[in-house]
Amino acid sequence: MSDRVTYQFEYAERLPAVFVGAGGHAYRNVYPSLAYAPVDLRAVCDIDGDRAQTYARMFGAPRSYTDHREMLERERPAVAFIVTAYHPDGRVQATDLAADCLRAGVHVWMEKPTAASAAEVEELAALSERTGRYVLTGLKKISSRQRWRSCTRSSTLRSSAGRRRSAFAIRRTCRRPSAGRT
Repeated sequence: MSDRVTYQFEYAERLPAVFVGAGGHAYRNVYPSLAYAPVDLRAVCDIDGDRAQTYARMFGAPRSYTDHREMLERERPAVAFIVTAYHPDGRVQATDLAADCLRAGVHVWMEKPTAASAAEVEELAALSERTGRYVLTGLKKISSRQRWRSCTRSSTLRSSAGRRRSAFAIRRTCRRPSAGRT
């Protein structure tokens, strides 16, 4: 495995992509990472149209939208990145958005949390299976490689029914580091 970084412009083929969400976390942590991914950002969507337009311009997308369904229909992306907040009732906005993307035939990368309940995760998993599209959830970085290895060794992949299946939920069982350790 090479330590060489591959930049977006170096890939021979790039997936048409859209992005839903134009908040601070997306700006600082997710949009910049697209410079290393084999994607062609086609559009940005946010309920704040001015913000969507600003993010589109800043990150190289030619179009912006305030309606994600219209964006999916017009852009026909292969993949959608979703980084959003919560509904006023506490539910995760990205869960419903991801379901709409899957129904439109689009693979999804979404920021955690995937959903507010195990039942909603199960629904997304079933929809993913029916549509043949993937749903991936970005997890928090862990600074220590050793700690990451111990976390992955102690992680359990399971469905809510307890049977083994494709990974869609990870229960992390590693401890927090002691004070002064990273």
